Amino acid sequence: MHSIGSRWPHDKRAIFVKHRATLLCVRALCQIRMAIPNPNEDASTAVGAAPQDDPYLLPSIMASVVLHDGGYDETNLGPNTPIDVLTDSVEIDRPDLVWLALTNPIRSSQQSREIDNLAKKIHDYRGKLLIGGNQSATYANSFVKFFPTMAEFYRKAISVGN
Repeated sequence: MHSIGSRWPHDKRAIFVKHRATLLCVRALCQIRMAIPNPNEDASTAVGAAPQDDPYLLPSIMASVVLHDGGYDETNLGPNTPIDVLTDSVEIDRPDLVWLALTNPIRSSQQSREIDNLAKKIHDYRGKLLIGGNQSATYANSFVKFFPTMAEFYRKAISVGN
């Protein structure tokens, strides 16, 4: 996707190509997810999203499918989700695992404080917050585990759920 998107300044068709490629990937991921059996009734729970101003669909969908494959009862709140909305969901449902997919960098101290608050709420009830994506290094907190690849994310998620 990155190589397709990087063509944009030089090729006006790149937006069409990238949007089409994204749609094809979403369709494929949805078909994969539907082929995976539903989790057990006593499965570990997970909720996650990409934060506000992060419009990318694929990272959070991929995390959701990976967790579903790992036996989690997962809920993907999708892209462009305000952190306070994710925090509200966490306070209500207290999931075992929370993910945040960062494709855009954390640019404001306000957004960083909101993630700090989310991390603290999760830590208080002994849940786990996993942050992944190519901009995960733009946020730092001792309560959080960072994962630059889906393979590493999967391994950690499975160890948390068991």
